[in-house]
Amino acid sequence: MVIRDPADHGYSVKRVIAVGGESVHFVDGKVIVNGEVLKEPYLKAGTYTFTYSKEREQFITCGEDQYFVLGDNRLVSIDSRAYGTVSRQDVLGRVMINN
Repeated sequence: MVIRDPADHGYSVKRVIAVGGESVHFVDGKVIVNGEVLKEPYLKAGTYTFTYSKEREQFITCGEDQYFVLGDNRLVSIDSRAYGTVSRQDVLGRVMINN
């Protein structure tokens, strides 16, 4: 989706990983959503996802009208791991790809 980036107020394109009421757990480089490892075929094989904190494990639950977003270039992406969930008011639109 296209969001107004909470960090710099510019525009960013990110993937929605979780929505209101869903949980995201980072552990051992894996993203676990609602207790299941997230399948991410769009990432290069062997890509790990870690938090930006000193803690290597993190658990987040999205509130109502909140989204947890991640960028595809995990090593350099500034996303919900850095600025937390994104509120509905910061969502500007959806990106659709037709193959």
